Amino acid sequence: MLNPFLEEEPSDTRMLPCPSCQEIVDVSTRTCRYCGAQIDETTARQLNADFQRVTDAVARANTFKQTIWLAVLLAFAGPLYLLLTAANHSLVIVLPFVPVGCVVYAISWHRKYGSLKTRDKDYPDSVRSMRIGLIVWAGCLIVQAAFLAYVFWSGMLIAD
Repeated sequence: MLNPFLEEEPSDTRMLPCPSCQEIVDVSTRTCRYCGAQIDETTARQLNADFQRVTDAVARANTFKQTIWLAVLLAFAGPLYLLLTAANHSLVIVLPFVPVGCVVYAISWHRKYGSLKTRDKDYPDSVRSMRIGLIVWAGCLIVQAAFLAYVFWSGMLIAD
């Protein structure tokens, strides 16, 4: 695949949820300190990989959630600035680059992490945050594409 996000290995987390009580324990433990359940090495390896994947999904979603305000700002501030100033309207062509990248990122996140099966209490919030982010960034892209169409249609584009 061309997208490195989809090929990237999970972070190195040395924790896992106990298969019995779901408390987080160190990957090297063979007996859960909370419930006393035995954890064999194969199970520990698989649970650790699953835990890493969920941890990465939640961390990436939390980071992406912080960009929602940027989407709102870009959706209106860029076109407004170009309309209210005597700025060169050929700059309008670069407006959609950030929203396109963020929409692609959100779609990639959903493809990679959107169908995880986990009992992690933060994961459902992460999925919701990514959906909201995708909707907001798609809206930003639509606003900017509409502005771009307006600039081309109205002949406001100034050739350099």
